[in-house]
Amino acid sequence: MRTHIALDEDWPPLATGAKATVQLYPIDNPIFYALAAMQSRVISVLRYLY
Repeated sequence: MRTHIALDEDWPPLATGAKATVQLYPIDNPIFYALAAMQSRVISVLRYLY
């Protein structure tokens, strides 16, 4: 399901693609929790560098 939001001002030219990411953390498995946390940090760094 997509949500469309109309803004009064345009985004800067470099802002393309997804504007938000949702990460689900499994609470019952510490290994999968650690992998999800690591994935979240890696994606965060890559998006910062991009």
